[in-house]
Formats: sequence, C-alpha cells, structure tokens
Amino acid sequence: MNRLRLYTEMSPGGASYDTYWATGEKVKGVVRTHIAHIDDARMAAEMAAANHLLVNRNVSGHHKTGRGLVITFSGGVVRKLLREKSDKHYLARYANFLRTRFLGCEILVENRKGEWATQDCLADLEEFHVTEAAVCHIDIPAVGPCEVTAHAVEQFQERFGLAPENIWRKLNKIAPTLRPQSPLPRNVRHDMKHRQPGRRYVTASGDLAVVITPPLRPGRRPSIVTVLSLAPA
Repeated sequence: MNRLRLYTEMSPGGASYDTYWATGEKVKGVVRTHIAHIDDARMAAEMAAANHLLVNRNVSGHHKTGRGLVITFSGGVVRKLLREKSDKHYLARYANFLRTRFLGCEILVENRKGEWATQDCLADLEEFHVTEAAVCHIDIPAVGPCEVTAHAVEQFQERFGLAPENIWRKLNKIAPTLRPQSPLPRNVRHDMKHRQPGRRYVTASGDLAVVITPPLRPGRRPSIVTVLSLAPA
C-alpha cells in the first residue's frame, strides 16, 4: 500500500501555500504552490500539489492509479467534492484527478499538522505555479492525447461493472484499439447534429465505444465525455 500524506499552510509572506508531503519517514518535501486567489485557495493548492506529486513527480510510483493508494488531505472538502455534496463547485476541477486516474484510492482527512511535517521537509522545496487545474488524459493513437471527464469514468464503471481502481488501466488498455465508427447509426447521427456534438470511436471487438468532443477552447485537448456499451442487450 502506498500512502501520501499532505498538510498545507500559507507560506511565509502570504503569497503562496506550502504543502508538506511525505510517503514515508525519509521521503518527504514541500511544494510551494502559487495559485490565483479564490475562496479556500489553500485546498485548491493542496489538491493541485497532490496531482503534481503523483503524476509529474511519481512520488508513489510510475503509472500509479488508485489501486492501493491512500491520500491524507488536510481538509474535509475533498470528500465532499467527491460525493458532489460541496457548495464550493469552483474547487471541483481540482479534484478531477481523484475521480478519473486515481478513482478508488482511499481518502483520509487529518486537519492537524502531523509530527512528520517537520523542517526536514524543506530540504526538498519545490516552487510550483498553477494557472488552471490539471486534467488527466490518455493517449488515443487515432486522435492524440485526450482529456478524460469524470462522467466518462462513471459511465464506464456503471455500464461494465468494473472496480473503480481498475478503470484507468482498462481505459489505457483499450485506447490503442479505438477507431472512428463508420458508418454511424441513424440515431447517433441525429445526436451528433442536434444534442451531443462529438465523434464515436469503437474498439476492435466492437463492444465498446467512447464519444470524443473537440477541445473546449484553444490550448485544451479533445475530451472523452462518455463510454457506451455496444453489446447486444
């Protein structure tokens, strides 16, 4: 089991937030996050730092997913965001990584600064600038890197009965086999024209399809917005 402990407080000077982190007694550090001022920016910074540590620095291992991962946050809003019970909707995008790639990890909350969060952490101090919340993506050879929405992951879990911690690896496994669906069924053409703009990509076996929409704005990637079962009922 991999455990990532986090505790965040305002940095000296008040212009950023220091997220103390540790994966063991000796492997620890501080991510000093510079982020736009919003309500509860401390927790936005902590979630952004957690995603950075897991995805970019691989502190819990390369290609890590939610399987066997325990993350201790310093604020309960994370749990509320995952249950969609928080009124701080503007923080939801910072929790995207917990609802996609790291779905199924165990979330704990410890509001106090633990004894592990010592000055020793400052030996590995990293400056981190956040301009917007990171989005997890997978590479589909027929399209390129694609953002993955929480809705698509939820639909995958619901329609195929997979354990939450297995979904990300399964998506990456089928990604190389996805090809544009042709010809499109009449009802699909109607949806694409009137309600759901996007394109269907199907697996080689033809039993599963994903819908990929164009980038929301310049600088963003196409998005996997839903997963469909094409198996006979």
